[in-house]
Amino acid sequence: LMQYTLAVSHDLKTPLRNIMSFMQLLLRSLDPLSKSQEEYVDFILQAVRRMEQLIKDLSTDASIRERPAIFQHVDTKRLIEDVERGLRSEITAVNGRVIFSELPVIKGDYSRLYQLFSNFIQNSLKYRSGQDPVIRVEARQEASWVFSVADNGIGMDQVFLPKIFKPFIRLHNHADIEGSGLGLSICHRIVEQHGGSIRVDSEPGKGTVFYIQLPR
Repeated sequence: LMQYTLAVSHDLKTPLRNIMSFMQLLLRSLDPLSKSQEEYVDFILQAVRRMEQLIKDLSTDASIRERPAIFQHVDTKRLIEDVERGLRSEITAVNGRVIFSELPVIKGDYSRLYQLFSNFIQNSLKYRSGQDPVIRVEARQEASWVFSVADNGIGMDQVFLPKIFKPFIRLHNHADIEGSGLGLSICHRIVEQHGGSIRVDSEPGKGTVFYIQLPR
């Protein structure tokens, strides 16, 4: 099933690229557009973007399931610096900040941990409360390492918290906030592969904190 998902995800990229290419040719031939034509074009482009994101997330999920993790020593402070660099344009666009200081060296798969923290930070940017989102990444040492990713975003009602790590669960429609509903499911799978656990604490209007427990 995973190999099938990877193959289908790959093969769907070509027709999507064709849709975008012919859409651009159509726009040139119709310029200028009427108001109704602009709306139709906008609907098509939104649908293509959603499909692209879904294909990307399905491919990532299948890849994580199919391929074994490669464990090595990972400096998580350097990893968060890399994530921040990778998301710099998205962070700058909303005047956001990612705050972190000393973080430990742990045993893990670098690329999957990068995906994990990247997903959390992107979520905080996506579900921000206005401009100036602040995201804090911290770690404390207990029987295991407990990382936290906290933001000052819109938060979630407690009733939804048990569901959010299931695939394709969305709390907002596509018109409000884009997404495939796979991001947190992928995070949950990555943490499980590292022998850890994950939980969330949130309240509407007061932000969200994800706690990631990883073996020492």
